[in-house]
Amino acid sequence: MALAIAIGLLGHVLARPLGPEQSRWISAIEEATRKALQPEPRAALRAALAELARIDPSPRGRPEIWQRQPGEVLSVDVAGYLSVDGGAAPERLYEVALHEPERTLRTDVLRTLEVRRPDLREVLAWLDARDAFCVTLVLDEDEPIGFVLLRQADRRIPLTLEEARALAVLADRLSSVLSVTAALARARTRELEAQHRAEAAEAECRRLAGVVGNDTGKLRALVEKLAAPARRAAYSAAARGALEHVEKLAERGRGAALVVPPGSDALAWAAHLHLRSAYASGALVIADVLGGTDVHAGLCEEEAPLLRLAEGGTLVVLAITALPREMQERFAINLARRRTRDPEGTMYSPVVVLVVAEPLAATVANGRLASSVARWFVDSEAVLPALRDRPEDLRALALDTLARKSVELGRDLLGIEPSALRMLIEHPWPHNELELESVLGRAAALAQGPAVTASDLERSGFVPIEEPLEESLPARRRRASLRR
Repeated sequence: MALAIAIGLLGHVLARPLGPEQSRWISAIEEATRKALQPEPRAALRAALAELARIDPSPRGRPEIWQRQPGEVLSVDVAGYLSVDGGAAPERLYEVALHEPERTLRTDVLRTLEVRRPDLREVLAWLDARDAFCVTLVLDEDEPIGFVLLRQADRRIPLTLEEARALAVLADRLSSVLSVTAALARARTRELEAQHRAEAAEAECRRLAGVVGNDTGKLRALVEKLAAPARRAAYSAAARGALEHVEKLAERGRGAALVVPPGSDALAWAAHLHLRSAYASGALVIADVLGGTDVHAGLCEEEAPLLRLAEGGTLVVLAITALPREMQERFAINLARRRTRDPEGTMYSPVVVLVVAEPLAATVANGRLASSVARWFVDSEAVLPALRDRPEDLRALALDTLARKSVELGRDLLGIEPSALRMLIEHPWPHNELELESVLGRAAALAQGPAVTASDLERSGFVPIEEPLEESLPARRRRASLRR
């Protein structure tokens, strides 16, 4: 009899109809679920939020849909328009809600548990700051991609099981909608980032173009000045042969790899190549890899601003081996993207000149240069002669250097005595023109007479290095003839 009475009482309770507040929530949630069927994602979200807003039309009762990636908060304003703001919820909220019944996390339940679970306090504080009543997770293949947040407003009774289930159905319906919206938002973000990079690259190109200048006459005069050291003392067979080889590479228009001895003027030879090419009227752009990350980006980014700046001209790349391997590979990709300017597709724009210290095969073998870069220059290599291989040029180089040093010192032009010249010819010049300039600069500062003497060289600290015994006979004969 007692059991029958208990069952009767329980049945009465279960059969009790929902209160007005619960009915209003259930009705709004179910209508929001129906409106979420609209084909256009943003329209579906706006319509669903507008229906949920009927639970409490006041601004403080406004529902929200939170998107996880990218972090966005969607709501409807008083006029019914969809509002999208940036925002991110604590990751802990997703972890906790994922294990709650119907994936719905209730603020009143958290408030009860926080005494025993201090790790929940951050989530509870975040919910309280937004006057949240509950949040229901939206999943995509068991992975949370967002949630529906309903506010406390005037709600005074706990969430019922029927309401929780209705919210879970709504969240399932919103899953595909929110997935599409998130994908579109990510695509838009990537588009904006790409646009920003493109605009930055364009601005960099304009800046560099302004530095170089658009006056062709002035540009050519500057390049001629750069090229002068490679031409001013080309009397030896080695120097003449190197100049002719560089000029042939210039005519081909495919670029070159200049193997430059230490201390030699690489830019002079690169400028000479540019002036002898079909691109002589274009810009000569110099990219020194040791200049930092801006130069790295100019060579390796997809937009390749330095290559674009040199379009129709020549790009000289100094210290390419200092570029990290990954960036060298990206530079090689940009080399492949260059346009060709002849029917055979063999003349590239811009012409690219690499400056290296060793032949390409050795540089690739020791791991300092990517083979994907080297292959563009494998048949366009020019090994420049060291100063020791062109003793016939030493007198002209010495007089030219002394003339420039005399002007810098504000004195009459200096010559050089035969004894001093013999000392210079005897020296092998391991650091080439750079060392020669340093030695003659010190001697010019110490010289008392109209010409630099052997004594001036000795007082400046110059000591000729003994020639190696294995020097070839033709080289010794050439030196002997010069001494006479």
